[in-house]
Amino acid sequence: MLYDARLKFQRDEDSRLRGTIQAGLEQGRKQGRILLLQQMLDLSQFTADEFAARDATQLAELEEQLKRQLASRGQ
Repeated sequence: MLYDARLKFQRDEDSRLRGTIQAGLEQGRKQGRILLLQQMLDLSQFTADEFAARDATQLAELEEQLKRQLASRGQ
């Protein structure tokens, strides 16, 4: 019983770590896209602190806003 409990704990921990790593990678990609869009629009780029102050939803909204700005600038 203890062996099974320990095995379950290890598997749960592995799953949690994989999820955290995946979330971190996605967050990094999103930040990279935002920095690129800011550069393309000749805007000041966010610092690490500015990124850290925003959650995933806010970053997604910012990315969409910057995409709209870029699209309207090309028209």
